[in-house]
Parts: sequence; C-alpha cells; structure tokens
Amino acid sequence: MEKALVGAPDFIRKVMMPTALGQGNALPVSAFTRNGDMMTGTTHFYKRGIAVSVPTWQADTCIQCMQCAIVCPHAVIRPYLATEEEIKDSPIKFLDSKNPTAAKYGKFKFAIQASPLDCTGCGVCVKVCPTAAKGTLAMHNIEKVEHAEYNKQIFLDDHVSYKADGFSLDDREKAIAFRMPHFEFHGACAGCGETAYITQFTRLFGQKMIIANATGCSSIYGFSFPYSPYNTDKNGHGPAWANSLFEDNAEFGYGMVVAISQRRDKVKEIAARVAKNAECPEELKKAIANWLERAHEIEGSEITGNILRAMINQQTCDCPDIKFLQAQENQELLRKPVMVIQGGDGWAYDIGFGGLDHIMASGLDFTIMVIDTEVYSNTGGQKSKATPLGAVARFAAAGKRTDKKDIATIAMSYTNAYVASINMGATVVSEPTLILTNVYVIIALENQITVFMLIITYSINSAVHFFFTSSFK
Repeated sequence: MEKALVGAPDFIRKVMMPTALGQGNALPVSAFTRNGDMMTGTTHFYKRGIAVSVPTWQADTCIQCMQCAIVCPHAVIRPYLATEEEIKDSPIKFLDSKNPTAAKYGKFKFAIQASPLDCTGCGVCVKVCPTAAKGTLAMHNIEKVEHAEYNKQIFLDDHVSYKADGFSLDDREKAIAFRMPHFEFHGACAGCGETAYITQFTRLFGQKMIIANATGCSSIYGFSFPYSPYNTDKNGHGPAWANSLFEDNAEFGYGMVVAISQRRDKVKEIAARVAKNAECPEELKKAIANWLERAHEIEGSEITGNILRAMINQQTCDCPDIKFLQAQENQELLRKPVMVIQGGDGWAYDIGFGGLDHIMASGLDFTIMVIDTEVYSNTGGQKSKATPLGAVARFAAAGKRTDKKDIATIAMSYTNAYVASINMGATVVSEPTLILTNVYVIIALENQITVFMLIITYSINSAVHFFFTSSFK
C-alpha cells in the first residue's frame, strides 16, 4: 500500500484514502471540486487485499495462450512483453515470446503476473488455463505468497512498458491481451461475468472512448465515489465516463453523440476554409486534405490528425480560423472518438428501451453495448424481459412463462445497424460459467460505412451482444 501511494496525486492522498478508511465525513467541502468531476484511475491506488488465495504463474509449462488475461474480470492478471534491458535483475522468470504479432515489432521476452492485492480470488484464470493441471497457474494462500508476488508486480510496474499500445489497429486485435486495459481493479463481484468484456473493449479503444453508462451493475462498479476503474495511459489518454439515470441513458449518450458530431463538423468546416485560403502553405493544405479524407476513421483520423496538429501549431498568423484550430478543445476532436452507450438488460430491454429504439432510428454514428445477465442483477436477480423461457429466477421460482425478448432482432430491423453477439469462451471452457452474461453490441452505421468487427476469442461462458457503428472503420 505504501509503495502504491508514493507520488500519488493529492486527490488520492487527501480524499480517496480518507474516504476508503471510513473518514469521509471528516473531509471539508473544499476537498471536493465545485463541478463534481473527479480524476479517473483511482482504483489503481486502492490495494484492497481481499482475496484469500491468489494465482501464481509457473513459466516452464506455459503455452502463452493468454486466456487467463482475457477472462480475468478485474484485469488483475496480465501478460507482459519486455526487452532484455528492462528485465535485468528481474525477480520473474521470462520466456521468449511466441506471439507472431509481437515479433513484427521486435524481439521480446514474455511473462504473466497477477497483482495479489488487487485480486478477488475468483480463480477464473485457473479454470480456463489449458495447462493448469501441469501447474502453470495455481491458487495459493495469499499469506504465503503476498510478499513475493507483490514485489514481482512492483518490478513490472516500474520497469516494463506496454509495447502493444503502439501496434496498428489490426495488430491490436491479434495481440489484444498485451495492450493496457483502461478498466481495472473495480469493485464488481469476484468472478463477474460482465466486466471482462468491458476490459477488452478498453484494450482496443480505451484511449479514444467516451462512455455514457446506464445505472445498474455497470455504473456501480464503473464509478462509486471515490473509486474510478477507468484509467489513462502515460499521455493522459483514456475513457471519459459519465452516468445518467436508469431510464434515459440512450438519450444521454445520444446528446453526447450529437454534440461531438456537431463540433467535429465545425472543425472540418474551418479546416476546409483554411485550405481554400490563397495564403495557406501547400504542406498545410495537403495535411488538411488528408485529415478530411480520413476524419471518419478511428485510426486514420488519429494519424492524419497528429500531422495536422503539428503543422497548425507551427502557424504564426493571427487569423481567427488558425486560432480556432490551435485551440486545445478543438484539436482534441481531430482524432475521432469511439462513442459508447452501455448498460445492462434492465436498461436496454425494459425501462430504457424506448430511448434506445429512438436513437437507433437516428441514423447517427455510435456503439451500444448491452451487458445482458438475463436477470435484474443489481437488485438481486429478479426475472426480466431478458430472462429465457423456463429459467428460474427470483419471482419466477417455477420458471419464467414467457420467451426472452429478442433485442438483437429488433436492432437488426434498422438496416443501418450492425449487430453482433459474442460469447467469450463457449468453445474454450467446458465447466458451467460462474455468472451467465449476454452482451449485445449494436453498431448504427452512418452512411453505411464499412465497419471493423471486434472479435474476442477467450473468456468464461458468457455472451456479449454488440451493436456497432462506423466508429470501427
């Protein structure tokens, strides 16, 4: 704990830790921001140490499948790519990396490590490990291994950087587990069947995500003051997250989508006007043209936007259009954000369905992720419209008498929507899942632009239904 707090921001030391220790009522009003916002990534500093047993890794029998890192509900266990220089004097045994995608970017060493004080002890990683019987992953009493395992984690945090964060979009998918998760160490139940999907989503697009989150399980573990599991990278980039009411999250997210869309349209308009100016340098005209051509793409807008930003900042004229493009709040929009509206089945199927259906008909560009546990999880597991026919749940002790509402078919009735249902471990794990989760992702496609499909191959027996937008170009 002491190590985690060294150099921690003032908010962590003066607000979060006193609150975590039950001393929140003693905090003065002046300790809080006037507008109610809060720094993200605070769970990184809160080493709860609640697990009775934690996983340990043995290198000799590991086949580097990384299923453990994909399924971990709390992003506790992770694979690491390291250079020879980074692992001098390492307390961890590293292997030669076998990942063909990583090999394209250099020669790396490989290791897996779990953070013992952030682990909840669910053991899902051991359940999915194909070589667990050989001792690759095993659960050990935390009192016996905490000191050694925590020192290993500290070494990795201090010496080993995330290599895959610089991979291309296609390579990110193939080496997703090596990327930094922008969702970690939250307060979801041990073995939660929902959170691994959010973790993988943030591994792919976390640096660019703007999230509107419906009230429910995902809002409680997504943010309960002062704990924020959505974190940033070394450049300060990460998901922007906000929670609305249970019943209006679709409209809440829709407002964000409209606002960002209009602001980006204004930036495009001003940039095009600058390019038409006779005094505009040819290099700047070319940079503007390249960005305008790829402004609708996730990766393309970032690549061309970085070039355009550098050239715009070199301009010294006082014209209003250049000053507009040099403003930080406008330069942030050069990179297209991934707009995500997410929540559970209670929101999407029931109380928020009217709004969800409304925004699906808007024709705008956004992504909806429905985390469907087939019951009202946050209030104890009552039956819902998402509960399948015959399933036993609270208030349906003899089995539900009606069919499950088919939200995917409803979404597909809109011809500009792409709908996907993902089960992150159906062909990997033979044992029953700890918590069944269906996740729907609906992608509403603006102008029928081709989309990039997110494919996640490993996890517990849960399904995710995604409705995607052109954000995944």
